[in-house]
Amino acid sequence: MKNAIQKAIEGGWNGGVPVSILSVETVSANYYYQPIYLLDPLFWQALGKTEGWEYPKKYEIEDPMWKDYWHRFIDHLAEGKDADSFFNELLK
Repeated sequence: MKNAIQKAIEGGWNGGVPVSILSVETVSANYYYQPIYLLDPLFWQALGKTEGWEYPKKYEIEDPMWKDYWHRFIDHLAEGKDADSFFNELLK
């Protein structure tokens, strides 16, 4: 999950942490807040920016690709799976 947080930070997301102290360690230090971060659409937008998630123009899909991954993540959790297993597969 730290890898996903790092990539989201690289994409411009700060998780509400002041930029002067922003780091993966700062954001992920308090496990209690991690689920909130992972439901933040700005987290997914920034992660998608870093990962270059874009639908090919030929598909003419209106929703951005990050939103599809965000929904898949929520479904993954609803199936009783953990966040780490989702990101391990997603960010291979």
